Amino acid sequence: MLRRLVLDVLKPHAPTIMDLANEICKLKSVDGVHIITYNRETKVESVRITIEGKKLDFEKINKILEKMGASVQSVDTVFAGKKIIEVPYSS
Repeated sequence: MLRRLVLDVLKPHAPTIMDLANEICKLKSVDGVHIITYNRETKVESVRITIEGKKLDFEKINKILEKMGASVQSVDTVFAGKKIIEVPYSS
């Protein structure tokens, strides 16, 4: 059971990250979404999306992203199981 996903996503400038977050939040299994833009180019931007909830469905999330013109470049972090294990990050 997926509890938290961190995705690296390439998206066009429109829709905005606010629109993207609102669409992902419509899924019943999603408790919260955090999106940060870390690179902007002429026609696209790279964003990191963190999604948290219970029993996240990656396929449904990916379909929403594709419908909005975005594509997952990589799945950077996955948390699964009965609880989220917080791990300190080292540099």
